[in-house]
Amino acid sequence: VETLLRYNLLPTDGKRRQIDGIAAPAFADGMVERLHRKNERCRMYVNPALDNQASALPLDLTPQRRFTMGGGWFEQPADTFVLTWDHPELQVIGPAPTPTQKLDLCLAYAIGSTSTSNTGTLVKDEMLRGNGVGQQDRVEAMDLAVRRAQGAGHSTIGAVGYSDSFYPFPDGLEVFIKAGVSAVFASRGADRDAEVFATAERAGITFVT
Repeated sequence: VETLLRYNLLPTDGKRRQIDGIAAPAFADGMVERLHRKNERCRMYVNPALDNQASALPLDLTPQRRFTMGGGWFEQPADTFVLTWDHPELQVIGPAPTPTQKLDLCLAYAIGSTSTSNTGTLVKDEMLRGNGVGQQDRVEAMDLAVRRAQGAGHSTIGAVGYSDSFYPFPDGLEVFIKAGVSAVFASRGADRDAEVFATAERAGITFVT
C-alpha cells in the first residue's frame, strides 16, 4: 500500500489517476477491488519473478528477430542494459545530478530507450510527462515531448529530458533547454559533441552522456 501511495496509484486528494495496467509479484487481499476501474480498463498482471529484483529474472533475455524480405531475418541480443550510475563510461557535464534527477533520468531512459526512434522523453517527479516517439528528426521528437507535456497541463520546468541517441546539432537540446529542463541524458558520438556540451554548460543544466 505504501508503494502504491508513493506513486499516486492510490490518491489521497480524491482525484482518480488513469492507470492502464499494474504488474506486481502478487496483490494483497482487497487491492484488486480497490484498484478496479470501470469496464475493466486497468489490467492486473501477476508475475512472481518480479519479486526477485536482485537477479536478471525480470529481464527478457530472449534474442530479438527482425524479419526481412523473402522470409529472412536477422537476430540480435536482447536489449537488457539497465542504467546504473557507477557505469565506467558514464560522463557528467555541468552540475552533478541530484538524487531526484537520477531517479527521473533512469525512468526517462527506461521509457525512451524502448520507444521507437527518434524519441524525446520528459520525466518529472518520477512520472512520465511527455514522450515524442517515432519522429523523422531529433528536434521534432524533443518538441513533441514538450508539447505533449504542456498540452496535458504539466509544467516542464525542472523536468529531465532524454534523447534515444546523440544530438547531431545543439538545436534538439535547445528545445529542452527552452522548456526549462534541469538535466538531460543522451549518448555521445556526434561530430558536434563539443558544441552540444557547450550549449548545456551555457544553460547551466546537467548533461549526462
